[in-house]
Parts: sequence; C-alpha cells; structure tokens
Amino acid sequence: VRELGLERRETVRSLSAVGVGDLRRVAPSTRGPG
Repeated sequence: VRELGLERRETVRSLSAVGVGDLRRVAPSTRGPG
C-alpha cells in the first residue's frame, strides 16, 4: 500500500510539474515584457 501511495505521489508530482511548465510556457507569450 505504501508503494502505491508513493507511486501516486510521484505521478501527481510529475503532472503538477508539467502543469507548471505549461503555465510558464504560456505566461511569457501572454504577459510578455512590455
């Protein structure tokens, strides 16, 4: 059970990381300096 929990945590972590990456990718084009 512990292993499954850790696996779930890893997947959520990677998913959140990808989500943040997407946001950062879109942020520059949307915000853009000036």
